[in-house]
Amino acid sequence: MRCEPDSRQGATSGAFPPVGSLAFGKTDASLEAIFAPMGCSVHACADEPALLNALDAAFAGWEAPPVEAEPKLRIELKVSAALWGSEEPDIAADAQSLHIRGCGVEALADARGFARASVSLQFATDTAALRAHVIEPLILFLLTSAGRAPIHAAGVVMDGRALLLAGPSGSGKSCLALAAHALGFDVLSDDTVYVQTRPELRAWGLPRPVHVYAEDAGSRLGAIRSRNGKFKRALPLSAGAQCWAPPGALILLETGVEVALRPIPASEAEAALVRPEPGFALRRAAITDAVSRMAAIGAWRLTLSANPAEAIALLAHRMPEIRAGMASC
Repeated sequence: MRCEPDSRQGATSGAFPPVGSLAFGKTDASLEAIFAPMGCSVHACADEPALLNALDAAFAGWEAPPVEAEPKLRIELKVSAALWGSEEPDIAADAQSLHIRGCGVEALADARGFARASVSLQFATDTAALRAHVIEPLILFLLTSAGRAPIHAAGVVMDGRALLLAGPSGSGKSCLALAAHALGFDVLSDDTVYVQTRPELRAWGLPRPVHVYAEDAGSRLGAIRSRNGKFKRALPLSAGAQCWAPPGALILLETGVEVALRPIPASEAEAALVRPEPGFALRRAAITDAVSRMAAIGAWRLTLSANPAEAIALLAHRMPEIRAGMASC
């Protein structure tokens, strides 16, 4: 879609209120709804039903009853005739705020717990683009500000516990998640798990397709998408998987010839993850705390072979030992 203003309305100025001046309030003729992504209460208001419907679709599969002690988050969405297009906008963030600017959107999320966005009519009627480029960046910024620390790991649920399979990009997380799903285990995420440390320890997932290279997808079909400059096949997982689990262990991945699993000191796991990769560094203190809490429960190193299913089978076989070695949580 071409990115140009509607000549009948005039071009947008591009101006955006500075952090601190963006007050939350009802839009004209506002519609309201309450959502609970990752157990946080989100009060949403919008000036068009399609925007609330997009929020409802975006949060499907990752809502849970909110905890009263959790902060109440707020988001306001409205359609602006001054904006045009639905191409991918620019996103800039620091620890206090996230800005989204493009030909079809002007938005801000503030670490104090609120966000608002003005979007074009094209964005308002393109649910997929609205979710990917506006809703998820805003909400994930609010959630990570509200105590959901992002850990660069796949999350697999075994025996009711979340195993965090941590490793850098290319270490095999997505292939392990796909293998776990094929073997009947719930998958929280193939790339990022959000760890809540208070009032209790929980590992949250985000329901998205698993992205793997075409040669790793086998006969499975899925859309081809660009991820970090690399083309991968997006393979949706079956609906109904749980969105959180109590933590089980933090497992570091390494490549090898034969699968192997061994316990390691908590300090070794913490040292390996003490420096978050780009994209995870905004919440360094929260991530450090979450990694420390997870490693204290149980830390292991998993050596991978060329067959991801072997690693998943080994984890399932050793799960009684992993549970026996878990510290109280």
